[in-house]
Amino acid sequence: IPVVAPLTTDPTPVRDGVAALIKTVVSSGGQHDRFRLTWSTNSGFDPADTLELVPDGPDGARVTADTIPAQPGGREIFMRVVAEGQGVDPWIGAPESYKVLRREDLTFADGRQGTFGGQTSVSFGVDVLNAGQVDAPAVDVEFAWYPHLIQADTTYMPQEEEWNAFDEATLTTIDVAGKSTARAEIPWGLASGAYLVRAIIDPGDIFEESSEANNIRVLRVSADRFALTVDEGTQGPQPSADGNLHIEVQPGAVDRAAVLIVERLSMFEPTAQGDYQVAEYLDQGHEIAYQIALADTTASISAIEATFYLGTQETIDPALYRWDPMRQKWVRFAGSNATSDAVAAEDLLPGIYTVLDNHDTTAPEIELQSQGRSIAEGGYVAPRPVLDFVAQDANGVDVEPERIVVTIDGQPLESTLYSISPNPQHPNLVSISAPTKLGRGAHEAGLEVQDVNGNVQSTATSFLIGERTRIRDLANYPNPATAAGTTFAFTLETDWTSVDEVRLRIYTPSGRMVRAFSSKRDLIRTVDYSEVPWDLRDGTGRPVANGVYFYRVDVIGSKKGQRIDTTGKLAVLR
Repeated sequence: IPVVAPLTTDPTPVRDGVAALIKTVVSSGGQHDRFRLTWSTNSGFDPADTLELVPDGPDGARVTADTIPAQPGGREIFMRVVAEGQGVDPWIGAPESYKVLRREDLTFADGRQGTFGGQTSVSFGVDVLNAGQVDAPAVDVEFAWYPHLIQADTTYMPQEEEWNAFDEATLTTIDVAGKSTARAEIPWGLASGAYLVRAIIDPGDIFEESSEANNIRVLRVSADRFALTVDEGTQGPQPSADGNLHIEVQPGAVDRAAVLIVERLSMFEPTAQGDYQVAEYLDQGHEIAYQIALADTTASISAIEATFYLGTQETIDPALYRWDPMRQKWVRFAGSNATSDAVAAEDLLPGIYTVLDNHDTTAPEIELQSQGRSIAEGGYVAPRPVLDFVAQDANGVDVEPERIVVTIDGQPLESTLYSISPNPQHPNLVSISAPTKLGRGAHEAGLEVQDVNGNVQSTATSFLIGERTRIRDLANYPNPATAAGTTFAFTLETDWTSVDEVRLRIYTPSGRMVRAFSSKRDLIRTVDYSEVPWDLRDGTGRPVANGVYFYRVDVIGSKKGQRIDTTGKLAVLR
């Protein structure tokens, strides 16, 4: 039996568009003196091609006489060695394979715009994605700039010779591993203003990519830079280049010398939030937002003051809004003040802001629940309940903890004692859960919440926790039951921590059960008031006969020995 080493490829790894030689070492061929490689694009080797394995140096090294042709990226190639000899049976080796990797494919990550950064100085950069599977070392990214000019309502696109190099650096080099992202940055030394910035990946065409059409991007960049000092802040209000915004940082508001960046952006479209109109700014621009950030993200700033100047468009309720990237919503900033021509705010923190004209005057709706069921005023709940407030609004609920007040028996809860859970399937619905240790007696739970437009709603619901476990007011109506059926009703009061099941069963006078209901599958609550309709049919769907029937409600607790029941009687008379 031949002794054949595992197969290897040349080159390794094999990229798309590259042919490959296959190598091995036959340390002992026995009586076999002819070796071939069969290969295929499927594991069943049907169809298959054959290449001769010829000697390739000493010690039994062999290589295919020709290459396996270039294959597309992602394809797997299956191979095996076949040995033949005079007077011996052919020998077929175990299947082996290699996967053709997608070659380097460099582009801009997720279509994102360039962003500013830096610590002691300002930088501008783009994220470069290698969509291929092969690492791309030493990728050049070239930057150039040109003033952003508007001609006939369109952006002027400069000719090649009109692009300008950056003063400090125009070219940067990065390593981009396969299926990953790397950031290319250059120092930003331009004055405040609006610019076109062109970024080109691999300008020298060093990499043979599967596509080079996505290697160039022209970005519209509008940014203002303001120097901050601990002792003087911004030295008074500072205007943005477009005149729409004045920004000021007071002395002592920043913990170190830093650079404040104000970048003009296109306004983001919110999710399920429609009761607003975009504002017109002083320069008659619409759908504009401003990102306010420190170049040094490790620096700390306590407050930023800003005034946004508006155009002549009539407004109803203009206000400053901050972008919530997690929920994709604009949330009204509580501290903004509007005049006829401006919206001003203090105590801003870094973030993305815009001015919107609010048209919403409806506050959120609130429902108090426990164990997935709503709690009616004066209703019963189990001891130590988890109280769930469900708040919903046509535009969305503000989930910032400082905008939410939960009270139990008139006392506000600290925000660490309850959880806020936006619903991912319903972006305008929020659950606020408060575990409690409430015991027997009367209690009250309250919530104050506001929507993203600042409309406030508050509610308080009184409820009871039972002094003992009992079934109250069990009855059915009508009784006698008519052809329309009947409805059983009762109230369950409990001091048990948990009720495992509540059952309602209907029997004939002889004790035969004709119908069963359970809280595990029917409309029966494990605490408080329940109504259970019965259509006068048995468990198989057949109508029951006229006559007298008995019914029993069983309550089973989660602990051993916790069980109570009570019975009633009804007549069926059609």
